[in-house]
Amino acid sequence: MKFPFVKNRGFQEEKEWRAVVCSQIGNYNIPGSDEIKFSKIKYRATDGKLIPYIEMDFTNVKKDFIKEIWIGPRACVEIEDVVNFLNYNGYYEKAENGYNAQQPIKIEKSSVTYR
Repeated sequence: MKFPFVKNRGFQEEKEWRAVVCSQIGNYNIPGSDEIKFSKIKYRATDGKLIPYIEMDFTNVKKDFIKEIWIGPRACVEIEDVVNFLNYNGYYEKAENGYNAQQPIKIEKSSVTYR
């Protein structure tokens, strides 16, 4: 399966990372680092199929990953909603002077269409 490795060139500026784990069913010893924790294999049902997945816990490194967030032009979510979500997940702990558009995470609404 090649789909996890293929990306439309029009989205290169996103500098997206994708994690693909190849592990046999029942093999929960997924190699990682002490900073990122992996769950056992879990399943969800979608469109009549069982989809295996693992959860990755980025608690120890999460502040190193997200530098800015762009909200799509048709998204109904507001900047304040994202700020509240980030705050709920601990991104603004110890942030000096509270939230502003540049620190600690830049959040903007895009006016560019997806296609």
